[in-house]
Amino acid sequence: MALNSQIYFALWLTAIVLVLNTVRCDFAANPQVPREYESVPVPEGEDDPEFWRQSGQNSISRLLSAPVVDAPAKNVIVFVGDGMGISTVTASRIYRTQKFTELPGEEGSLSFESFPYTALVKTYAVDRQVTDSAASATALFCGAKTKMAMLALSAKANTSECDSAAGNELHSFIKKAQDRGMATGLVTTTRVTHATPAALYAHSAHRDWEMDTKMPKRTRCKDIARQLVEDEPGRNMNVILGGGLAYFKDKQRGGGKRSDGLDLVELWKKDKKNRKFVGSREELLAIDTNKTDYLLGLFSGDHMSYEDYRQDKQPALLDMVVTAIEILRKRGNGFALMVEGGRIDHGHHENRAALALRETSEFSDAVAAALELVDIRETLVLVTADHSHSFTMNGYPARGNPILGVAGVSEKDGLPYTTLSYANGPSTTKRKADANTEAVDYQQVSTVPLRLETHAGEDVALYAVGPMAHMVHGVLEQHTVAHLVDYATCLGDGARLRSRCQEQGASAAPTVAESSLARIVIVLVSLPLSLVVLR
Repeated sequence: MALNSQIYFALWLTAIVLVLNTVRCDFAANPQVPREYESVPVPEGEDDPEFWRQSGQNSISRLLSAPVVDAPAKNVIVFVGDGMGISTVTASRIYRTQKFTELPGEEGSLSFESFPYTALVKTYAVDRQVTDSAASATALFCGAKTKMAMLALSAKANTSECDSAAGNELHSFIKKAQDRGMATGLVTTTRVTHATPAALYAHSAHRDWEMDTKMPKRTRCKDIARQLVEDEPGRNMNVILGGGLAYFKDKQRGGGKRSDGLDLVELWKKDKKNRKFVGSREELLAIDTNKTDYLLGLFSGDHMSYEDYRQDKQPALLDMVVTAIEILRKRGNGFALMVEGGRIDHGHHENRAALALRETSEFSDAVAAALELVDIRETLVLVTADHSHSFTMNGYPARGNPILGVAGVSEKDGLPYTTLSYANGPSTTKRKADANTEAVDYQQVSTVPLRLETHAGEDVALYAVGPMAHMVHGVLEQHTVAHLVDYATCLGDGARLRSRCQEQGASAAPTVAESSLARIVIVLVSLPLSLVVLR
């Protein structure tokens, strides 16, 4: 019996070994390839190494020809894509290219991505790992990091304490530009009293104090709208364009939201010659910019509409930028302008990626339009973001897959998931097999449920072209951007640091590098404009 048991056991082991060998051989002959590694078509020509060799050589040529213009900038334009983190830039370039061309999308670029100089920017506030727009705009424009929610005040002030503002004021590059006799302006798609533009002109212990009804009771501080109209540097700005009309009008007599009886629009008009107030796109485009020295345009009661919802009554960001530059460039002493694509941020807060990407695309158009209107040999143009968002681009979607589409199907629950998603926000973790993920109002999945999606703390990009743009490289603290603007345009401390501040970039004959820059700008403008939708 013992012998028979041994024989049966040996036969059983032999059978097991044969089965395992058969399975191994079958797998070797027909391996199960994970879905993400399955073969998909590639764009024509990209399977040839020569394609990539030529592409690499072209990139090297551009890097070698990057110009150095070591002369003071006569003008400066700071573009801020609010919430335009690097993941937003990447997704937007694909979105834009897919929307307006027949290309797959990944090889496209936004207008400012062709700028010759770039850096990463650290965005934290003095009291937060992840900042808000008030603290980040204060750093960008005024040159000092501060506390969350505070505008143009040092961190010695206390958030929400009105009296702590006195003696702790910080001054933006707009104020310094006015002190030097330059024309100044701001353009935004948000309320002109919102956090980012407000840091240019208002000193406020809280960003929410935009009008009198939002102020603490029995306070001696002015609301942000009053500071814009009554105080320097706001009252001296040549161009102010954006939304927020209700914050300037009394609710009893002017159809606004103020309760103090003030009509700040009429007050703005009183002490200015050659001034114009406009409230529609038609009125904006009808302006004779040669006869207008001061322009206030408030095109909505609150924020301006998302581009996807914009009616013709409201101007596009591009319309406002073109008008602003046409007015500001008349001044012989140069100009300083801030332009904000403010609703990128709002689209992300709602978990609506389509809205945010369209806003970024329009922001790119505005940058391209500005480059056509200025002499880049004498104008420093910076493009950056104030912060990022908890916005991710993920999965293993095929090349050219719609950026707003489905990346794959989960092996856990069998449901599709999108390429774009959020770490938190007002949407849900639930997914539907039949959802129209490319709809304008579609909310991408978020992991943690919140009333609004939050900002993110990773570095953002800074893009630069023009005089002193070569200083933009490496990893910079956010407040350094303001000091760079001062240095390049001889403002504030910059005038004391530079030996060439009596010169202006346009007054001297262009150097070889400057001539090279002029040639490069032709490429910078013509490339992105091939993707611009004609209006």
